[in-house]
Amino acid sequence: MTKNVLDYDAAPDCLAAVIESLRAAFLPRPYVIGVAAPSAAGKGHLIGKLLERLDGGGIGILDLDRYYRGRTAMIEDGVSSFDDPRALDLARAADDIKALKAGKTASVPIYDFPSGERTGYEPFGPVGLLIVDGLFALREPIRSRLDYKVFIETDPHSAFLRRLFRDAGLSGRTKQSSRDVIDQYFREVLPAQREHIDPTKAAADLVVASRYDAKKEADRPDCGNISSRSPAGLTKNSSGPSAPNASARWSTKTRTSSPSTVRLTARSSASASRTA
Repeated sequence: MTKNVLDYDAAPDCLAAVIESLRAAFLPRPYVIGVAAPSAAGKGHLIGKLLERLDGGGIGILDLDRYYRGRTAMIEDGVSSFDDPRALDLARAADDIKALKAGKTASVPIYDFPSGERTGYEPFGPVGLLIVDGLFALREPIRSRLDYKVFIETDPHSAFLRRLFRDAGLSGRTKQSSRDVIDQYFREVLPAQREHIDPTKAAADLVVASRYDAKKEADRPDCGNISSRSPAGLTKNSSGPSAPNASARWSTKTRTSSPSTVRLTARSSASASRTA
């Protein structure tokens, strides 16, 4: 079956129109959208642009990074990569989405990237519209909980350039060397993408094509043409404007948010990286 494919720049307007038309048919229960993409495809930026175009309050963004099981559990199970779906508790995430879809409040995990461990739980919801954000948002058991599924595709060249600018100390986000970023991408990230993430594109209702463009990237947080801007301002780690408490923080995927938007992300820091 031929997929609907949108250009990245056109996607926010088109996707917002689709969501607004579909969500009305599901009232009063929340409408649930899943947005999946390989690393550095521009998922966070797209969701931020989408939020600017959606009407009404009660929008919740559930970042699947919250469901990382932690270094201790990963080591015990022989999981060495954060790009392996076994590194996350996707069953727990699916249960929480089910609760939120039923109009309830979920107790969602708090994952702390600097320590590499789950540090507790906090309430999230209820919401009127839920956006599930993550590498594995279109994998089961998450996929069957979604009403609408979006996949952002990108080529390895584009993703690699974004990760290099973002993670190699050029953006101030991490302290990885360029050599480490290159090694991690080709040894771990790209093979995992091809095995675990790219196949989920087949389940998408909409595919968004994202390609690296040096001029346009300058406006995208964490993955731009580094010569077009200074490292300052590429990360924001203050408490979110509507976070339930101080532990619900903006990640380094900086996004625009309205006061009616609840955003829960895993804890992060400017020096955090996902190497296990």
